[in-house]
Amino acid sequence: MRRGILCFIVALTTLGFANPGVALAGGGTYDAHLYAITQWTTTCSAGARDLWDDMGKAWYNEVTNSGFSFFGWCLWGHCDDYYNAARQWVDGAMSAAPFTDRTLFPAWGQDTSYVDIADAAMICTHGGDDGGYWRGKMRNTDGNGDCYINANTELRVGDWDLEFLHLSSCHSLDDNMIPNAYRVFSRAGSSRILHQLDGFHGCMWIGSSFIADYEDFADDAFDIPIGLSWMLNMYRTNVNGQWTQCPIAYAVGSSADDCINRLTGERYNNVYSDPSAVNYYCYYYYPNCAPDCETPFGQDWSN
Repeated sequence: MRRGILCFIVALTTLGFANPGVALAGGGTYDAHLYAITQWTTTCSAGARDLWDDMGKAWYNEVTNSGFSFFGWCLWGHCDDYYNAARQWVDGAMSAAPFTDRTLFPAWGQDTSYVDIADAAMICTHGGDDGGYWRGKMRNTDGNGDCYINANTELRVGDWDLEFLHLSSCHSLDDNMIPNAYRVFSRAGSSRILHQLDGFHGCMWIGSSFIADYEDFADDAFDIPIGLSWMLNMYRTNVNGQWTQCPIAYAVGSSADDCINRLTGERYNNVYSDPSAVNYYCYYYYPNCAPDCETPFGQDWSN
C-alpha cells in the first residue's frame, strides 16, 4: 500500500498574494529537451549506466508524442497538447556550460542556448550532495575547470524560458537541500522564474524495469498535476529487496496560495504564467521515506 504524500510550505518573505495566470498548451507551443549521460570519460570518470538514456527517452518520446486525432477525438498521444522534440542529447561533449547561467558566467555559460530555452527538460546524470546543493557529474570540464554542474553557483534556470526541470539524479533534492533549492529557480534580478523542480531524496535507481515509470510520468502529467505524477510514478518500494526510491516535487510562488496552486495545478497542458516573485517554496514528499545513500526523509536535516 502506498503511503500518503504530504505537502509542506515555507515562507521566504511575506510580500502579498497573487493568483497565477493560466495558459493552456497547444500542439507545438512548448519545447522538450533531454540531456542524458550513460558513459563517462577519462577526464571525468564515473560508473557507466547504459539504460539511463532509455529511461530519459521514455519520458521524452511520450511528452512529445503528438499521436493521432480523428474528427476532434484524440485517439492516442497528446494531439493538440504535445511538446516539440527540440533536443535529445546523449553523451558527447557534455560539460557544465549548457546548464550554467550565461549572465552569471558570460565567458562560458551557455544555458540560454540549451537547457533554458526548453519549456520542460530532463537531466539524467550521477548526482551528489555538495554542501546542501545538488551537483551533477558531466563528461568534460568547461569554464569552472571541474567535472560538475553545481546548483549552488552555476545552475540558474527559468530566467530565459524553462518552466519544468526534472532531475533523474541521485541526491537531487535531499532533505537538507530543500531550504536551498529555490535558488535554482531564477537568476537574481530576473522577472522570469522556473515553475517546478523534481528530483530525489537519496539514491534513485536505473534499470529496464524503471523505463515504463518515466513514460507513465510524462503521460499522466497531461491529466494530473506534474508534481503529483512525479510522486506517484517515481515512488518505488523494495528496490533490491530493501530500499525505497523517494521522489520530491518542489515549486515556488509569490504567496503561499500561489505556491500550492502551482504545485497542485500545473500540468504539461495547463502551464501557468511565471511567478511574480519567489517568496515561498512548497514541496511534496513521503514522510520518513528511506532510500539508499541517505537517512529517512526528515530525520537528519544537516546532511
